[in-house]
Amino acid sequence: MIGPPVRVSAYYSAPVDRFLTTEPYHVLGALASAHSHDLDVEQRQAWEEELLILKEALTALTGTLFLEFDVPRLGSRIDAVLICGPAVFPIEFKCGESHHRPADYNQAWDYALDLKNFHARSHEASIFPILVATQAQAADDAWQPAYPDGVRPPYRCNARHLRRALLEGVAQSSGREIDANAWGSSSAATIRLS
Repeated sequence: MIGPPVRVSAYYSAPVDRFLTTEPYHVLGALASAHSHDLDVEQRQAWEEELLILKEALTALTGTLFLEFDVPRLGSRIDAVLICGPAVFPIEFKCGESHHRPADYNQAWDYALDLKNFHARSHEASIFPILVATQAQAADDAWQPAYPDGVRPPYRCNARHLRRALLEGVAQSSGREIDANAWGSSSAATIRLS
């Protein structure tokens, strides 16, 4: 017996190996068809740049990638979320930006905190938020320690340092591997009580 289709709160999701072998225009088509508003040139160009950066950064990694993931409670979308082993990496891109602005840093942190507290499958996960200012000259040297809730302060990097941030985060994560299918279809309304 086949059950109902699994609802995923993202415009696009796929295992990393499938994403890496899918032509970017197919992924772009999936994003565009899920987008409920008129697609402007700026958004399309941002997606194209993000896809190129992710293709390079995710090479040889395992996990599942979600693009334009619905943020619980905020009514907005995280550019990308990577589920890799026991870790959740919400990634916020600022395409063309040469600086890590405080408002963007706070946005990346808010996304991580909302996942931790308002997304059922993220309650017990280690969360490693990343802010990518694609043209920035500087990048953080290392991840800062996690707070008691398991959320780290956002790692600030540029396009070429995203892979390093992911690899270092994976190396520092511990715990049970996350079921990415269950994570992607998890209730966005469950509130963490602790």
